[in-house]
Amino acid sequence: GTTGLIELARRIGAMKDRIGRRIVFVAFSGEEINLLGSKHYVKEPLFPLDKTVFMLNMDMIGRMAQVEDKDKDGKVTKKDRLVVYGTGTSTGLDKLVDDTLAKGNYKLFKITGGQGPSDHTSFYNKGVPVLFFFT
Repeated sequence: GTTGLIELARRIGAMKDRIGRRIVFVAFSGEEINLLGSKHYVKEPLFPLDKTVFMLNMDMIGRMAQVEDKDKDGKVTKKDRLVVYGTGTSTGLDKLVDDTLAKGNYKLFKITGGQGPSDHTSFYNKGVPVLFFFT
């Protein structure tokens, strides 16, 4: 997840004349200790949480497990397994996930709720929409 965060920050930071929303890149510590870092951040955020559009959490990405999938004709193929939590935490997130991942070869498991075993839960508990990518 940290490597993915750094790579996204590098690519977005390299965009010339980028317009749009502010993007804040944060790596938290203490997830295994009751979400210590993310709980601290939501208590003392750098930017107001009511102005935060959503929190994207990438945890344990890059360790793809393959699972069998059947296409509409019943043909079995192997696909990388990807779990995404929070697709129902805000209008449009479910479609965003579908559209973004449409070109990938994933067996996608979507969980609408925002509670889960990582730092996004701290944000969700404060009313911030979340997406949590987990492989």
